[in-house]
Amino acid sequence: MWLSGKEAGEYIGMSRDYVEDRAVPWPDDDSYVPFKVRYRFIVGQKGAVPVRRYFRPDLDALMVKPSTIRRGPVALRPRFV
Repeated sequence: MWLSGKEAGEYIGMSRDYVEDRAVPWPDDDSYVPFKVRYRFIVGQKGAVPVRRYFRPDLDALMVKPSTIRRGPVALRPRFV
């Protein structure tokens, strides 16, 4: 459900910087923010330093959908100079 910056970048096939550029703090009303990745600072163990974690469903929304890829045969025409 929650991924680190490195894991988030690998999950969507982009860099960590790409994820961080689209990151916004978790809103108080838990609302979805289009085209952004919400994050929270999560403490793993008692007394540990809070670490930024990214919400996986928001990363899924950023991924390119297969339906956007052009399908069918490509007709190549030679261009004569």
